[in-house]
Amino acid sequence: MEKGLLSILVPVFQVEHYLRDCVDSLLRQSIPCEIWLVDDGSTDNSGAICDDYAMTDERIHVIHKENGGLSSARLAGIQAANGEYLAFVDSDDWVDDDMFECLLRPLLQDPQLDSSMGGYVTETVDGAQQAIPFIPQASILSAREAGHRMFTSQGFNWSLWGKVYRSSLFQDAEFLQRWPRNYGEDTFINYHLLQRMQKVAYVPIQGYHYRIRQTSMTHQPYHSGWMDYFRIYDEILADASGWNVELMEDIRKVAGDFCISRRMLLLEDGSCLQDAETMRKYLQKWFPTREALSTPALRWQWDYAAMISPEAYQARKRRWGEELRQFARNASELYLYGTGIYGIAFAKWLDELHIRWHGAIESVPREKQFHGKPILSPDQIAGQDAAVLLAMNERHTREVMPVLVKAGITKVLEGWKMMFGGRS
Repeated sequence: MEKGLLSILVPVFQVEHYLRDCVDSLLRQSIPCEIWLVDDGSTDNSGAICDDYAMTDERIHVIHKENGGLSSARLAGIQAANGEYLAFVDSDDWVDDDMFECLLRPLLQDPQLDSSMGGYVTETVDGAQQAIPFIPQASILSAREAGHRMFTSQGFNWSLWGKVYRSSLFQDAEFLQRWPRNYGEDTFINYHLLQRMQKVAYVPIQGYHYRIRQTSMTHQPYHSGWMDYFRIYDEILADASGWNVELMEDIRKVAGDFCISRRMLLLEDGSCLQDAETMRKYLQKWFPTREALSTPALRWQWDYAAMISPEAYQARKRRWGEELRQFARNASELYLYGTGIYGIAFAKWLDELHIRWHGAIESVPREKQFHGKPILSPDQIAGQDAAVLLAMNERHTREVMPVLVKAGITKVLEGWKMMFGGRS
């Protein structure tokens, strides 16, 4: 493979403690490549670290620019890159030595392929790992199938990292000028890139290491940046009707679930009610009638969190509290299964109700504690007189129920049913 075939773009901002891990992994790649480090106005030592690397290795090029956000830094890298193929790596992550060789191989073999991707490994700051494969075997997907899988979380993740793209996809691309400057930019760009693609390859490797830092927006119970996602979904929904009607329904379902669950968080504590009202307006626009929702789960959520007023929500919540208390009395120990958005809401709720709970459960624990309590695997509570409150949506509930049955845990309360009722 000749030099210049692949350009790796790394936006850099305030990552002095992680940057060397990232760049060292890129320098160990088994193929020739050029590496663009785009310093987006860092005020720590990140910019100086970039310059040190550029002085010692000719593969590394550095751009220093005023702070403009992640999308601005990536765009600067795209404009400077010379490679036939482009790849993106976040500056606090790292990759295996042969990851890009593995991802490039199918692209070089099939000229109709426009992109390739693999799985990844999540890495927490305390060293816990979880491999995330998407498809168990090598696969070739049409662009439309890749879009379906992206918006239904079935084999094509939202991120720009962990993939290789044909650089011509980014040429004369009007949508790059509308690249969101805050949150949700990966979803926006991948959606528009898919419209320019013919086929996508999946390579069954987990060569990308995604570092989880609890300070990131995705690991906070609520962040005003979520509103950027809703604006992006709204734009995509307006556009998708002209490209792929079937995909539009996938997007509506994902956007609806995402928006309703975040609105529930705001209704939980009565905060950011202006944002909650904006979410209600988006939901009314996306789903003009209740019957427009495609699944019973979405209809239940619609009834119990989408349109309800903050005052009515709090009144209903008080009634749910008694059901929770009765459930907790059925066992000597109560555990909360799930530490995501629903888990955060339920943990806060249990504490408000003064209901004693002993810990959280994850299928593969990635952290040691959640709300000051231990995180365990289902096997660790097998055989105990334990009750489990499932703090997750309907799809994840179906996935974990067999795990609980295998562990002999039979006292289970499905949180989404309790909160969203039983209407269909």
